Formats: sequence, structure tokens, C-alpha cells
Amino acid sequence: MWILSLLKPDSQAPTHASEQADDPLPASIPYSRDSVCLSPIELMRFSRAYPSFRIANGRSLFREGTWGNSMYLLIDGRAEASAQDHLVEVLLPGTLIGETSLLTPGPRPVTVIARTHCEFIEINEQAFYAIIRDTPEFAAFAMRVLTKRLQSAALSPDIPPP
Repeated sequence: MWILSLLKPDSQAPTHASEQADDPLPASIPYSRDSVCLSPIELMRFSRAYPSFRIANGRSLFREGTWGNSMYLLIDGRAEASAQDHLVEVLLPGTLIGETSLLTPGPRPVTVIARTHCEFIEINEQAFYAIIRDTPEFAAFAMRVLTKRLQSAALSPDIPPP
């Protein structure tokens, strides 16, 4: 069983070479250092336990309005989530994205674009239940992510949460 040591908002986020993009992180946009992320140790464990895939800089992971039924864990790189042509979150390693579509399959509320070369793990319903069976703390982690995004959405009701 893994014990998740979640990063706190004031903690140092994982540092990866691909995270250092040319453009600075916008101060007004939430990003995963202000969110709940997995630690580098958990990322390494996930990358060893589950198959990952890569997306090139500028490519989309998924688009707003497309149907989905899985979520993703960003292992390496930097991506951006946008809704209705507004940037809503910058994603760094250790961030979950797409959790709403895993829990309630249907149209995706955001578009996710890689801003560096990214590596993701797809977590479908079967994998999610296996993970929380083996690591119940992961369920609390996913709920923290969802809660944080819902709180952010309450502050900006015109833009859906990622």
C-alpha cells in the first residue's frame, strides 16, 4: 500500500526539466502549485505501475465538449486547461485532470493543451477502483482536487472547472 504525501499549497512543487517553459506562470491563473499534487515519489510509483503516453508540445489531451470517461495524471511536463477560450488552470506534474468525466461520463468541460512535451497516465474507472482499493488515500486526494476546483469555479461562475 502506498502512503500519499500530498503537497500543500505552500510546498515546493516537483521540479522537472520540461516544467521550465519559456513563458512565466501567470499570477492571476490558478496552477497546480496552488492545488493538490502528488509528490515526486508518488509520481515515480505511478509511472512504474501504470503505462503512460506522451503528447507533444501544442497537442491536445482532450477538447472541451468531447465525450470522456477517464481522468489523467500528469507525470511530466506542463499543460494548460481552458474553457470557453479562457485559461483556467496551468497543470504541472502531479496534477489530476478530467476527474469530472471519470465520475460522471459525458462532455468534457475544458480543453487541455500540452505547453511542453507531456507524459500522462490515463485512469479509467476500473483502474481508479483498483487504485483506491490498494491506496484508499488516493480517493481523498481525488476529492481534494475536485473540491479545490469546485471552490475556484464558485469564484468564477462563468468558467467551468477543469
